[in-house]
Amino acid sequence: MRNAGVAWRRHGPPAGQPELEPDHVALIAALATLPQAQRVSIVLHHLADLSVAQVAEETGASVSAVKQQLVRGRAALAGLLEDDPPAQAPEPALIHRTEGL
Repeated sequence: MRNAGVAWRRHGPPAGQPELEPDHVALIAALATLPQAQRVSIVLHHLADLSVAQVAEETGASVSAVKQQLVRGRAALAGLLEDDPPAQAPEPALIHRTEGL
């Protein structure tokens, strides 16, 4: 432990640490807001590339529960990671009819 501390002071932190992209930071922040079951399912399936069955085995949940967590988690992430806030629906144009024209 002491040798590691001496080496750290002598050489400093490792060089070449890449900066985190804003999208990466946004994804981490959005994942942190999800309930744990959804977050674990999303990370294992989409980031660790496990199948739904493998996620179910890892988490001890049923395959249908994992599928449900994935659907809910993806929907929540879609809302959190939108580039633009949803635009309000335009009001329908009023149609004026004039008789006899």
